[in-house]
Amino acid sequence: MLTAHVLVVDDDVVLLQAFEKYLPRLADNLIVHTCDSSLRALGLIDQTDFDAIVVDIKMPELDGLGLLRQIRKTRPATPVLVITGYYGSYSEALEALRAGATDFIHKPMEWEHFVTSLGVAIESYKALKEKEVQRVSLELRVLELEQLLRDHSHVRGN
Repeated sequence: MLTAHVLVVDDDVVLLQAFEKYLPRLADNLIVHTCDSSLRALGLIDQTDFDAIVVDIKMPELDGLGLLRQIRKTRPATPVLVITGYYGSYSEALEALRAGATDFIHKPMEWEHFVTSLGVAIESYKALKEKEVQRVSLELRVLELEQLLRDHSHVRGN
């Protein structure tokens, strides 16, 4: 797996430190970026195409669902995993999934489940990006061939 950049957004600084410390140990080739503010996170997301974003649902300023909706406007394909504490409800999970969350995970997390979900999300996103690169490359090749045909037609006088 190629290096993946993950942004974790949570107002719990201790949890952010745990993500920074332990997540790279649990998942190879993972670089963890953290942010304790949903509003500052929006600026980071505008500047960087993260391979996945992890968002806490309960945050001041802009809650996780609001942040998810904003992410979907600028980065519609980026996987977003929503995490929530013991207070997370079934209706919040449904709302997050309907808003485009890739997964909804309760805290305290089962790290194995979290890492598996994150890995699947990252691999799917990387495959999607690779497919887009191939599509653009193919379109460029078609344009080149069409130009060659036009040039060849002009040379032959057609």
